[in-house]
Amino acid sequence: RRCWTIDEHTSNLSHATPRRGDPSTTTRRTKIPPKGELNASKPYAGRGGSVTRPPLFASAKGGRGAKRTQGMPILQILRILVQTSKINIDSQHYYDPPSTNSIDDPMTTDSEPVPPEQEPHSRAMVVFAHPDDADWGCSGTVAKWTRLGWEVVYVMCTDGSKGTEDRSLSATELSRIRKDEQTEAGRVLGLKSIEFLDFPDGYLEPTIALRREIVRVIRKHRPHILITTNPTRDLSHSNYIGHPDHFAAGEAALSAVFPSARDHLWDESLLAQGLDSWKVHEVWVMMFGEGSSHWNPLEEEDVEKAIGAIKSHVSQLDQPESVDKWMRRWRAENGKNIDAPFAEGFKRFQLVPGFTPDDDDENQEEEENSD
Repeated sequence: RRCWTIDEHTSNLSHATPRRGDPSTTTRRTKIPPKGELNASKPYAGRGGSVTRPPLFASAKGGRGAKRTQGMPILQILRILVQTSKINIDSQHYYDPPSTNSIDDPMTTDSEPVPPEQEPHSRAMVVFAHPDDADWGCSGTVAKWTRLGWEVVYVMCTDGSKGTEDRSLSATELSRIRKDEQTEAGRVLGLKSIEFLDFPDGYLEPTIALRREIVRVIRKHRPHILITTNPTRDLSHSNYIGHPDHFAAGEAALSAVFPSARDHLWDESLLAQGLDSWKVHEVWVMMFGEGSSHWNPLEEEDVEKAIGAIKSHVSQLDQPESVDKWMRRWRAENGKNIDAPFAEGFKRFQLVPGFTPDDDDENQEEEENSD
């Protein structure tokens, strides 16, 4: 003889064949009464407590409910009961039929956590060598993202202690001035924070030590998009040959993204610090327009903030009055590629398969054509 049981501790339904005098039977059993005894207005009381009738059995005495259940196997009836009812035990424990993984309809609910690979983009990081590098190259994009509510972190690799022609300043004084200027620029842009790695200015190399520090901040802040400088020397210009610190920062950042930040076994001391592995979704390399595969459209207010950020770097501006004109002209030229008033150009790499952020359709089409 079988009867269905309810475990008071787990609220699970189960069936068992009771054996008289069996001490291993620890659950309380509540018999399902014969169909003729079912009454919606009179809960059936067993040793385990009361069982509240579901609507399915509300008219079991000769009504529509009796016709629906009459002749059904008991297992099928109880399957319906599990999916459509709540069973109360002593008004403390209850069984709430799940909306997922049910007997007949296994589905995924919205309450399940979203995998990191499918998170919508809302965090970004910019890795660069010196104060003002990021603000010249991508501050319009940063201003746009912070305006949209993103968290953006700057990572400055050097101490900024060499970039001046003022013989009256020491390296220590210059470093302090430039950090203050970068901090003010970050305030203008609305950054979440700035990570100062403090490697010596002018001596930066893509060493394991530099890569480890970049991996550390990637795992700490977990950006969806990382922007960095071009790791290769561009010889297409006749008046600029590039700075070796820029190449080093770009190379170290790319190597940190892949594979080091991704692989949990790379430098296990980071795991001991609670810094688990992280997959950056995308990398954008600052290209200043030439060789770009992606143009990020900007609004007037984004450009205004970018100009304000650059003007914070007072020690680096010989002609501050020309900043406004140059920043607008360059971004307006980039905007023509996508029929936008302003834009900034990047070489874009999508590293997480199948994930596409909410860019405008026209810009997406432009990228596909360029590929």
